[in-house]
Amino acid sequence: MSSEILTDADRRRCEAKLHRLLSWVGTEIPAEIHLGCGDVPLRDTIYNFLVKDTLTEEDERQIHRLLRNLERRELMDEEKLKHAPLTKKEAEELCLELAGLLRAIMDLRDVEVPRQKRLLKERGKRHGVEDVKRWRSYLKEIKE
Repeated sequence: MSSEILTDADRRRCEAKLHRLLSWVGTEIPAEIHLGCGDVPLRDTIYNFLVKDTLTEEDERQIHRLLRNLERRELMDEEKLKHAPLTKKEAEELCLELAGLLRAIMDLRDVEVPRQKRLLKERGKRHGVEDVKRWRSYLKEIKE
């Protein structure tokens, strides 16, 4: 793409491409990205979370915080793509960055899934114990 100004049709094509199912597959996560919290070595950070056998509570907090920051950045970049005056070259670079952000977000969500399953199991156990206690209490009342 050249230094031509991005047309509305070009914008719509780029947005549609980004929002297709699995558009981010095969896209490389950016090595580093600047977020509100500073420069983050994104690719290495995500890789380190992915290879850990177990995550600490601090890891989980960092993942959640990073996810929020990446999602915020993704929304800002999408708004820029929709409304900012861009050349076709700038739009192409922005689309690549957005695809990389989407890939990073999806990878981080994959890291979060086991944590969410564990929390659901814990909640289920807790509710199971409470149910047993209620039934015992109910049976005691019936016997008396």
